[in-house]
Amino acid sequence: MEYEFLARCLVWVTMMGAMMLPSALPTLSVFHRVSRRHQPQLMGITLLFASTYGAVWLLFSLLMAWIQWRLGLLPMPVSANWLTVLLFLLAGWYQFSPWKRKCLRVCRSPFGFLMTDWRPGYLGAGWMGARFGFFCLGCCWALMLLMFGIGMMTLTGMLVLMVMITMEKLLPINPTLLTRINGSLLFLWAGVLLAGQLLDNG
Repeated sequence: MEYEFLARCLVWVTMMGAMMLPSALPTLSVFHRVSRRHQPQLMGITLLFASTYGAVWLLFSLLMAWIQWRLGLLPMPVSANWLTVLLFLLAGWYQFSPWKRKCLRVCRSPFGFLMTDWRPGYLGAGWMGARFGFFCLGCCWALMLLMFGIGMMTLTGMLVLMVMITMEKLLPINPTLLTRINGSLLFLWAGVLLAGQLLDNG
């Protein structure tokens, strides 16, 4: 059982890294440039920022691996199809929530984040990396839960989520519009899945 749990941890960590790295690179680049300008004497400070940022996603990945592992050990298995519908509805609802918009605003403006939350030194870099990681997690956690429904390490599912996340964070388009478009698509997807479920049960 322990080996199965470790395997799930490895899968989740790999998946999170593959999906979040493209959207995190611009922030790491901005932090590196600002740090070199204001505190060039500190070596490895960008790596520290990236490490605490990544630690937030590492803990989330381990939690998701544990949940999936425990669900797999339940004597009465959860219906994956109905669970998928509920996860899509949850993710779609969260796209319209004020918490999503607040976290996305921070994720889309690394300069603004550094201006308002700047802390000097190594402790400051670690604190900022973790704080930015929590905003990033607050932006994307509901989308990540969809991996429970569309299948772990499903290439198509990973690509779709990665595109949605990257578009929301990087495209020069009104972020509220982007989140509503993605939320509407998720609701539509949930409706298609629900219709299929009802037809199968009918």
